[in-house]
Amino acid sequence: MKFRMNPQGAETVRLAVTDSVKVTKGDAVYVDSGDDYCKPASSFTWTTDEDTTQANFAAEFVGIALEDSQHPIDSNKHKTHILVDISGSAVWEATLNASGATAVDDAFALKANTGGTALQNQVWENLGNSADAQAIARAAVVSSSQSTARIRIASSLKAHNTNAVVG
Repeated sequence: MKFRMNPQGAETVRLAVTDSVKVTKGDAVYVDSGDDYCKPASSFTWTTDEDTTQANFAAEFVGIALEDSQHPIDSNKHKTHILVDISGSAVWEATLNASGATAVDDAFALKANTGGTALQNQVWENLGNSADAQAIARAAVVSSSQSTARIRIASSLKAHNTNAVVG
């Protein structure tokens, strides 16, 4: 996911990561309550179906990783903490799973992989203008792009940002 930052109002935190799970810049992340490490969406436990898993992830979603967890020079080394954007002011250019126009305030969630066994870390689907429980972002600008949309992250209680209520 491409990152475009509005420098005013940005809010970041450093979160602990484990060397057993790779986090990539642009990944949607959560903090696993089982071990208190920051992990990408693909590590989130799959539950029943895509809608249920998206809703469960939305409740745990923290933000977007601003850096890789893997050391940039030595791939055998891993960082102990990574910087995560939790603000509602950063604008991300998101890769969409399907074509179509995007309207301001359309809700977005992460798309499941082809097998329906895990969420993808950086592939989003437009939920339209509904207030679906699984939404973790919303459109920042109108777009007629076939493959991308500019979005701002939104979260219920984890990010505490101005986009917390989707819809």
